[in-house]
Amino acid sequence: MCSPMRWLVLALMGLSLILLQVIHHQTTEMDELIESALDHQAEIDRFEAQLDELKIEASVRNVLDAHDINVPRRDILGITQSILEVSHHYDLEPELILAVIFTESSFNVHAESPKGAVGLMQLMPATALAVADELQLEWKGRQLLTDPQINILLGTSYLRYLMKMYNEQGLDYALAAYNVGPGRLDELIRERGRPPARYAEKVRTVSEELRREFF
Repeated sequence: MCSPMRWLVLALMGLSLILLQVIHHQTTEMDELIESALDHQAEIDRFEAQLDELKIEASVRNVLDAHDINVPRRDILGITQSILEVSHHYDLEPELILAVIFTESSFNVHAESPKGAVGLMQLMPATALAVADELQLEWKGRQLLTDPQINILLGTSYLRYLMKMYNEQGLDYALAAYNVGPGRLDELIRERGRPPARYAEKVRTVSEELRREFF
């Protein structure tokens, strides 16, 4: 190979190496930019998730305030957190839990029915005891049900249990069972061929109203 041609080949090889280095550098920078963008997006997603949680927390507190729950002001935050925690744990909308509370007791912590149901979610002590045993929660008697946070935990756990029991039939069956008890519900279905509808309809209506107004 003549000398000029050899130098041309060497120059081209050198230029190719330089181009490869430039391309590698640009590719590395691009990868770093993409990784940085993904990190920023993940951070944005975390902030948005936190913002959504704060909005839901504010909505729950606004519901409690609007319905004059009869507890000291300092206790409202704890009740709010209890509703949010059981909502996440049992995968239930907080407005559904609030609707059951409203329907059962109108947010009266000390409510007691003629049949002996107690507290915000109007639990019968025998039912509450069974749920507490399932949750490995120490049972200290029916007075425990006047603690709003415990009442919400036991009531929501019981509602979720009924939803699993009547999974094929749907939420209306679970709500009817919450209202009259599973045994009585089965009797009514045998007699009528369908569950009583009034309680479930009221809970659904209240839930929708709360969602529109507060959530």
